[in-house]
Amino acid sequence: MAGAALLAITLVPVLMLLFIRGNIMPEQKNPVNRFLIWVYHPIIEAVMRRKKTTIAIALAAMLLTIYPAAKLGSEFMPTLNEGTLLYMPPRCPACR
Repeated sequence: MAGAALLAITLVPVLMLLFIRGNIMPEQKNPVNRFLIWVYHPIIEAVMRRKKTTIAIALAAMLLTIYPAAKLGSEFMPTLNEGTLLYMPPRCPACR
C-alpha cells in the first residue's frame, strides 16, 4: 500500500505530463460522461427518495446469499497436503 501511494504521488503526475497531450475535453462536453451522468441521475434520485426500501433490498439480497454460501461445501477449496513432496527427477534423453 505504501509503495502504491508513493508511486501515485510521485510517478503518476510525471506520466500524465508525458502521455496526456493536447486539449482535454471538459466534463460537460465529453459524450461518455454526459451519457453516464444521464443514466446515473435518475437512479440516484430514486434511491435517495426511497432510502429504507433500498436498504431493505440490499439486506434481502445479502440474506438470500447466506443459504447458497452455506451449501458450497469444500469442492471449491481442495485439501492442501503441505507435507508431501513432489519428487520427479528429470530423465536424460539417452536413458529412454
